[in-house]
Parts: sequence; structure tokens; C-alpha cells
Amino acid sequence: MSNHSLKIPAGKSVPNVKSIIAANLFNVLKKAFANYINYQLDSNLEIGYAHVYDTVNVYFPEVIKGIAFTIIVTEHELNVVDDTKGSSYNTALLEQHLINFLTEIAA
Repeated sequence: MSNHSLKIPAGKSVPNVKSIIAANLFNVLKKAFANYINYQLDSNLEIGYAHVYDTVNVYFPEVIKGIAFTIIVTEHELNVVDDTKGSSYNTALLEQHLINFLTEIAA
């Protein structure tokens, strides 16, 4: 699937300096993100992930119903889209920690 024809929704972007592909990002998230965010928040959140083509979805099933964030991976950036917009969820802190984690691994 080519990213050149893909319309990327507005979101927050992280430069993909290390040229991470979606499959590798999915594996890194599964192995390390839960420990990272739970340490940052002093919590024990359950986190789920799904990967299709150039997209990785992130779920916080104990907190948010459905997909919380979609990460669209391109050659140049990781674009994080908040899928809870318009809902009553306040995801700013979760999103900030996700952005920080992605910046550490991709930039």
C-alpha cells in the first residue's frame, strides 16, 4: 500500500528519522509501551494494539471504549490521530505520553 495516495487525517506528527515501519512499531509498542506509560503514570493500564498495513491502533479498554489512537506510519513521520474526538474522554495525558514514547523510538 503506497503512502503517496493515502489521505492522512490531521493529528500530531513525530518525525520518522529511524525509518520505522508499522510492523516494527507494532512490536515495539507491544513490548515496551505499557511499561513506559504505566511507569510515567504510576498505574497499571491494560493496553491493546492492532496492526494493518501502515496503521497501528492503540486501545485502553479499561478507560476508553473502542480505538483511542491511530498511528499512521509513513516514510517521513508517525502521525497520531486521537480517535476519541467528540467524546467525553480526556485523552490529553495519554496522547502526550504516546507522543513522547514515539519520539524516543523514532527520532
